[in-house]
Amino acid sequence: MKICFQRIFSGHATWTLLLMLMHAVSSQDVLNESTVTVVMLNWQRPENARKIIATYVKYQSVAEIIIWMCKEETRFALSHQKVRIIDDVSANDKYGLSTRFHACLLSKTHWVFIQDDDHFMREAGLLRMMKVKALYPNRIIGAFGRDWPRGAPPQYLNERSQAAGPCRIILTILMLTDVETCKAFWDLAPLVDEFVRKHSKPLWNGEDIFISLVSYKLHQEIPLIVRADKVFMSQENTGIHLRFRGHFKYRNAFLKRAVRALNLSYPLEAWRSGKTLNNGTSDWTWLTKGEGLQRGGWRNRTVWTGQSAVPGK
Repeated sequence: MKICFQRIFSGHATWTLLLMLMHAVSSQDVLNESTVTVVMLNWQRPENARKIIATYVKYQSVAEIIIWMCKEETRFALSHQKVRIIDDVSANDKYGLSTRFHACLLSKTHWVFIQDDDHFMREAGLLRMMKVKALYPNRIIGAFGRDWPRGAPPQYLNERSQAAGPCRIILTILMLTDVETCKAFWDLAPLVDEFVRKHSKPLWNGEDIFISLVSYKLHQEIPLIVRADKVFMSQENTGIHLRFRGHFKYRNAFLKRAVRALNLSYPLEAWRSGKTLNNGTSDWTWLTKGEGLQRGGWRNRTVWTGQSAVPGK
């Protein structure tokens, strides 16, 4: 039995020991990159979480699902060979939204698919994102992002980006990354932890911003948005941006602080593909293409109705 030591930033010795014990797996348990571990936090929408789990356990590409119970009132029990429930709501007070990156350290697979509880991927869409990850293993892959004009100072614009290709911030709504990047998140988190704990609401709001910047810091490769088939579920007016005043103002300030703390710059060369495909193209337009995909922003997703999914607007 091999113990995998996970280094969590100072002051959290208890968590370090816990993660060491929970992540004690034999080498045979570590699966290859043909499968992913899905990581999801259960906050406000347990019924959504149950539906998402029921969908993902059927996918051959999903090796396991880790769901972290973050709130006493919404916790639930579920037994399935693919499902691992972490029932520790105290993590919410310690790590807030970044709890998801603790869960990633428990993954059996190298790749982790992080998501919120108001979307899920069709299996073909997940496989598409995995194919892109295989082509660009150093990049975070996602369905939604935020960005700012090239050459301009960092700014968190109140406009969600869905254009296929490089995007400096990938939202954790639907994000494919890897355990290495999640470890790096915790290695570098002390650089911004004081700011986060003083200003963020809820705690560690902006975790998606920081891991996107950390990924670029590691490899100097900008994350990618990919058009892939997905389903939108009800938010029930519980989204962070709906409940907390100053959400976008805070995220803008945090983005600027994090870019400075990580000493990042984005030269124009960072947007180049670096790969030439079989058809001779080397830009990002191929990411918009695929079976069953429609052109246009929200048109390549569907909306959950409870019984079936219908085309979204």
